[in-house]
Amino acid sequence: MALVTNVCDYEELAKQKLPKMVYDFYAAGVEDQWTLRENRELATARAAAAAETIMIYKDRNLVQQLIQRAEKAGYKAIVLTVDAPWLGRREADVKNRFTLPQNVMLKIFEGLDQGKIDKTNGSGLAAYVASQIDRSFSWKDIKWLQTVTSLPVLVKGIITAQDTRIAIEYGAAGIIMSNHGGRQLDYLPATISCLEEVVREANGRVPVFIDSRFRRGTDVFKALALGASGVFIGRPVLFSLAVDGEAGVRNALRMLRDELEITMALSGCTSVVLQPDPFLSELTSMYERSTEKGSVWVTMKRSSMKCQARLKKMAAKGEAVELRCLVRATDGKKNICTSLSAKEYLKFQASYATVLKAHMHALKKRERKDKKKAAEVEKIPEKAPKKQKKAPSSKKSAGSKS
Repeated sequence: MALVTNVCDYEELAKQKLPKMVYDFYAAGVEDQWTLRENRELATARAAAAAETIMIYKDRNLVQQLIQRAEKAGYKAIVLTVDAPWLGRREADVKNRFTLPQNVMLKIFEGLDQGKIDKTNGSGLAAYVASQIDRSFSWKDIKWLQTVTSLPVLVKGIITAQDTRIAIEYGAAGIIMSNHGGRQLDYLPATISCLEEVVREANGRVPVFIDSRFRRGTDVFKALALGASGVFIGRPVLFSLAVDGEAGVRNALRMLRDELEITMALSGCTSVVLQPDPFLSELTSMYERSTEKGSVWVTMKRSSMKCQARLKKMAAKGEAVELRCLVRATDGKKNICTSLSAKEYLKFQASYATVLKAHMHALKKRERKDKKKAAEVEKIPEKAPKKQKKAPSSKKSAGSKS
C-alpha cells in the first residue's frame, strides 16, 4: 500500500480501490456541488461516546425499536436528523445508474418486527425506507422522543441561530451543525462560517458540535477556537475503512489527533479546554463589544514575554504561582468582573460554553445586590421639612392703649 501521510490520502487510495459507482456515491455532492467545494475551502480530537443517528419514520413503532436496541447496545445519545425529509439529487448517482445489489440488506433493520422490510432487499429496500420517512415531522417530535428514551437527544442539521433557539426551546440536549457534506442541498454555507452565530445563540445552554469537510487537525483547531465542543468526521472514516479496514480507521484518527497536538503546541496551547479566547482575539472582542444583557466572556490571553520571564524566575525560586483568567459580564449598562484559577478551570473538563454558564452567577449576584440596595433606599422615609418660626408682629393689638 502507498504511504499515507494524511487522511486526504485515504480518499485517493479509496478512489483507486472502490468501484466508481460506490466511490462517487460517497464522495460526490448534489447538483453543482457548490457546498461540497465551499466545505473544502472553509474548513475528532476528543473521544466521543457512540451515538445512534435516527430519522423519524411514519411507523413510530419502528423508531422505538431502533432506540431500544441502541440503549441495550450501550449507546450514550440519540442524534436526530431534522433537515433531510428528502434525499438530495446526486447527479453522479444518476450518471452511474447507481443501484444496490439484490443481496444487500440493511443491518439496522435486522431482527425488527417489520414484515415488509424483511422481505425487501437491494435498491427496493432503499426506496422503501426512503418512502417511510415522515415528512410531517415537526419540532414537537423532539418532545415525543424524550418520552420513549432517557438518552439525551441531539439535533443534527442546524446551521442558523434561529433553528438553534427553537431546538433548545423544544428540549434538544445538543446541536450538531451539519450540511451533510454537500450531499443534500446545494449552495448551503460551510458550517464553520456559521459556527460563531450558533455558539452565541446557544450561550452555554447546550454543547455545539460540528461536521462537514474536516480533514486536518488545523480544521479541528479552528472549530474549537470558535467555540465548538467537538468535531465529527464522516467520509475519512469510510475511505480509510475501505482501504485498510479497522487499522485504517485507527490510523486516520491518530493522524488527526497528531496534527491537532502539533497545532496546539505551535500556538502555545496545552489543552483544548482553554478555548476559544487564547486562539482568536476576534471572538473575544466580539463579546467585549456586546452590550446585550446577560453577555459573558472569558479573557485568557497568553502571557507577554515580560510576564513569562517573571513566572520563570518565580518557578526557579520555588515560589507558588497561580494562573488565573478573568471572567467579565455585562447587564447592558455596567460591567462586573471575577476571576477563575487555572485549577478550577481544568476541573470543569468542559467547553467554553459550560464555563460561561457556570459563571453567569456573577451577573445575577450583582443584580440581586442592586435590587436589595434599591429596596433599602425606598424604605428610608423622607425627613419632613422644618417649620419656620413666625416672626413677632410689630403691630400692636387693637385693644392696646396708645
